[in-house]
Parts: sequence; structure tokens; C-alpha cells
Amino acid sequence: VCDNSNPSQLRFHLLAPTQEEAETLARETETACDGAVVLPYGLAEFEARVRTLGEEPMWTTALATVERSTSAYAVPVARWDRDKKHTSPYNHARFYAPQLIDG
Repeated sequence: VCDNSNPSQLRFHLLAPTQEEAETLARETETACDGAVVLPYGLAEFEARVRTLGEEPMWTTALATVERSTSAYAVPVARWDRDKKHTSPYNHARFYAPQLIDG
């Protein structure tokens, strides 16, 4: 991305398991993409920001523990949509991110 654009016009929102890991990744990204704005979030900090919007991150609710593949009340879910990648908080965070991005 940085090689094909003007880095000063880029904003990266990085989400990592902890704030410290996010800040480390941010420093490495800033070095590789000089001029870009890099905003790091640990998962707990991201969840707190979502709550400021009056929302509860879905992966922290009882809904996240419902076995959707066997529930009579759930929309049928393909096997690939139940793997670790697709059920990860990091996958679901992208749906909350647009509301959190300022400018």
C-alpha cells in the first residue's frame, strides 16, 4: 500500500491482542510507511471504544457461545464460517471499526 500511494494520506487502524503489541506493530509500520498515521488498539481498548458507542462487541456476549450449526433458531451456517478465522474477534471487529474511525 505504501509503495503505491502517498503515505501522508494513509491512516492505519491496527488491532492486536494487547495495546503493547499494537504499539510495537505501529512503530514497525510507521518506519516502513513513513508519513502515514498509525493508530494502535489492543483488543480490550477496542472493546471499550465500541462500548462508548452504546454497543457491546458481539464476541463478548452470550450470542457468541450459541452453537449456530445445530440451533433450530439460527440461520444455517457453512462449515467454513465456523472456523477460527471467521469466529475470531479480529474478523468481527471490522464491522465496528467504521464507526470508530474519526476522519
